[in-house]
Amino acid sequence: STTQLGQGNSVYCIATQNGCNSNWSNVIATFVKPTPLVILSVPNQTICQGDPVTITASPTGLDYYNFTVNGTSVQNSPGNTYSSSAFNNNDAIVATGGLNGCVSQPSSSIVMTVHPIPSIALSTSAANDSVCQGVPVTFTAAPTGYGTYTFFNNGTQLQSGASNAYTTSTLVSPNSLTAQATNLGCTSPL
Repeated sequence: STTQLGQGNSVYCIATQNGCNSNWSNVIATFVKPTPLVILSVPNQTICQGDPVTITASPTGLDYYNFTVNGTSVQNSPGNTYSSSAFNNNDAIVATGGLNGCVSQPSSSIVMTVHPIPSIALSTSAANDSVCQGVPVTFTAAPTGYGTYTFFNNGTQLQSGASNAYTTSTLVSPNSLTAQATNLGCTSPL
């Protein structure tokens, strides 16, 4: 038994008994099929929750690629890419590949960093969302602690920065104030 055979090696046997060697046995010429080496790549390992990501296994041309996420097979096919928008923080992606009946060792893992999308609620200091013209009103996005808060009126940006509050006394009807929060590169929906 050996794992050291190379392409074109021949194997034969000579028996020895009482110091005498036999003739060579029949010769077996070996054909050593290469074992593939699979390498994974991804454009960005740090994403926002729900972002689509495509993992690519190299080289191309293997008979199949088996992609696993956290040890569970998610795709086993001739395609060398796996796409998903359902990755969670610390998900580990590994792949194996097969060629001519030889299966690769598992690839090095790609571990995803997935940041959550901020979720905010906008409130106002005006009772019943109504204020007299010229009277200051404050709009507050909760919770605090996100990197940037951006306030809009009818789609026009009014303020963007670390403050989660926007105060104005220049509102003229009609108004539709909204806010977005950005944290770790991820932005909440309007």
